[in-house]
Amino acid sequence: MKEAAGDVSHVAPARALEPASGPQLRVLFVDWLRCFAAFQMLQGHTIAAVLAPRYRTGSVYALWSFARGLTSVAFLFTAGMAFYFACARELGRPRAQRRVFGRRARRALMLIALGYVLHLPVGALFTADPRAHEQLLRAFVGIDILQCIGVSLAVLELLLWLLPGARSFLWVCTGASVVLLALTPWTSGVSVAPPLSALLAYVSTAVGSSFPLLPWATHLFFGVACGAWLLAPGWPRAELRLLVAACVLLAVCVTLQAVWGPSIVSDHLRRLGSVLLVSALLAWLAARVRRNHGLISLLARDTLLLYVSHVLLIYGQGMGLADWVGRRLAPASAIALAALVVVGSGALVVGYRRLRGGRLAAAVRTG
Repeated sequence: MKEAAGDVSHVAPARALEPASGPQLRVLFVDWLRCFAAFQMLQGHTIAAVLAPRYRTGSVYALWSFARGLTSVAFLFTAGMAFYFACARELGRPRAQRRVFGRRARRALMLIALGYVLHLPVGALFTADPRAHEQLLRAFVGIDILQCIGVSLAVLELLLWLLPGARSFLWVCTGASVVLLALTPWTSGVSVAPPLSALLAYVSTAVGSSFPLLPWATHLFFGVACGAWLLAPGWPRAELRLLVAACVLLAVCVTLQAVWGPSIVSDHLRRLGSVLLVSALLAWLAARVRRNHGLISLLARDTLLLYVSHVLLIYGQGMGLADWVGRRLAPASAIALAALVVVGSGALVVGYRRLRGGRLAAAVRTG
């Protein structure tokens, strides 16, 4: 998927702006953050699908739930940063943009289509229950994270095409991240007649969407703006910039909660600020390690495969772990099963890459 799915491992490092915060180190930090999010995704969905209800209480479970809630924000944030890192040299160069516009647009459309394919109401063929049919249809119409990323990336491509330069592009992305979040309270409860429900699903949770553009695309557009800030020359270093941004977002979150109480806006600010804190730590480590492990690069490059395979394994049309095992396991058993899913998913990616590499090598040998 490369930049369409948030991977920047293919981006050639440009001239380092600072010794400890050049593009290569930012690529390391993005890869690490995506691997962290992938681990959270695999273990989080597995445990949530099989843990018995009586264990879903207490401070440990609350902390785990909060950490799990950062997964989608981390994926969207890194997708935005990766997009900017990939297109930074093309900003203000229309010919360069046109060369890659079609390729990246096709990848965005592929993500949207794949999001719908994963939720095709196939289970409706095996049941006559009208409630089950309605649930399956809502799941198909609802917007998942793949559609959210795909539509957001398609919008970014259009902005690159329409706007005159880098500065206007970044201002629009920054403004979009603010406006999308600010409008969320007014769109979350909107409902319309069924013919328009498929379109409403992109902006509201009323239809059953898990990741409508409002507010989730906020994190991707903010990732674009943050990526531009990280590439800007001068002091402070990348990890300090991320730390400053995290503190600002968390301060705004606390202020909004003090004035208006808990809300969806403050919740997303808290999540994004927490992801930025993790990002600052990883950027600090990347500035000192300066090289990536091959397995980390491999997993970071194939998070889309990890996502698709784990969705089918856990939720696959009534045949996944969520239905086969169900919410009946004790914590130790749920954690053990999650470990198997994490290891098995990683092995799947490694096997897929080796098979693909072997076929490519064979094709080269045979001409």
